Amino acid sequence: ALEKGVIQSSSIEPSQRKRLLNSSNEEVQARAKKIFEGIKDVDRKKVFEDYKSVLDLETHPDHGFEMFKVHCAQCHFLDGAGTEVGPDLTGIRTQPRESLLLHILIPNHETVPSFVNYVVETVDGDVLTGLIAGETPTSITLRRAKGEEETILRSDIEDIYSTNLSLMPQELEKNMSRQDLADLIGYLKGDGVK
Repeated sequence: ALEKGVIQSSSIEPSQRKRLLNSSNEEVQARAKKIFEGIKDVDRKKVFEDYKSVLDLETHPDHGFEMFKVHCAQCHFLDGAGTEVGPDLTGIRTQPRESLLLHILIPNHETVPSFVNYVVETVDGDVLTGLIAGETPTSITLRRAKGEEETILRSDIEDIYSTNLSLMPQELEKNMSRQDLADLIGYLKGDGVK
């Protein structure tokens, strides 16, 4: 789909591009280099600095909850909504707003080892990604967004490696307005909760 232009190469997140460019499969690596040549990664710290102004906007937590359901609930659980794939957000309301903005815009700023993304390349050439949800002597179970799990037999695995990156997507701000982001932070902080 990428090679045929059905999906724009610039729409692939930096972490996914990195996985493909560093694949142990030389054919995948060569194809990725051809597809992604000319795309430059954005300095996420500059994006963070540019977006600090959202912290000054008035928040609408009800709309923030809608943003949470659309952008976060596939992996996070808070206030009875979502899925428990990523870190537990129970104590998030004690975090400073600036810290929340930082972790939303730069998900790889701090990565907890149990939430690092792994890549599994199978002997059939499939490439699977997710968190390690479980291991046995004969298999590995990956957990993806929405809590979906897939078990792969070790005998079917050609290579497995950590990306040292969060499963959380980068560039979330491209899918939200600044007000949406302010409202999401307001919801996460518990604005309006009595």
